[in-house]
Amino acid sequence: GSVLDHFTDSSKLVFEKPANAIRFSLEVFRKFSHEPRIPYRIGLSYGFVDIHSNGIYGEAAEIAARLVSHCSEGAVIFSQELADQIKGNDVKIQKIGSTLIKGILNPIDIHCIAEKGFHVPSQFELTDKTNNANTIAILPFQNTSSERELDYICDGLAEEVIDRLTKSKELLVTARSSSFLF
Repeated sequence: GSVLDHFTDSSKLVFEKPANAIRFSLEVFRKFSHEPRIPYRIGLSYGFVDIHSNGIYGEAAEIAARLVSHCSEGAVIFSQELADQIKGNDVKIQKIGSTLIKGILNPIDIHCIAEKGFHVPSQFELTDKTNNANTIAILPFQNTSSERELDYICDGLAEEVIDRLTKSKELLVTARSSSFLF
């Protein structure tokens, strides 16, 4: 592929063939999944792009850029158009679901690489990571009584609240392992 733009935390690349983009993604996984591990997210799309000296334009470029903000760490996600192009290759892929993407009128069907070691996001994880208006963290309850054997009730109550809130499609709930650090 060719690097078109490089920023401090991301790059935009163009590949002649969809299979080359997938091979590149597999290589990134191989290089960065071992210690010292470098977190990565890859968003891919297929279609016509218009390359100018001041940037890259076109719906495919827009979709790929937006997919990165929807992607979970350690995952490679891509559009239905790219999935159609790589069918029959030796790479295991999985459909995740559909999501709305800023600037694109209709929902986009999203697929991911589902090879061993790759993170396979859920439909819920396709939320835009840059928009966390509906995010909540449940902090642990504290037993203020002198009876230490009641500590488990506080833990159980917090776990139950987290469990019930995660069932909401409108909320992104911070994991217990993260929120209980505070």
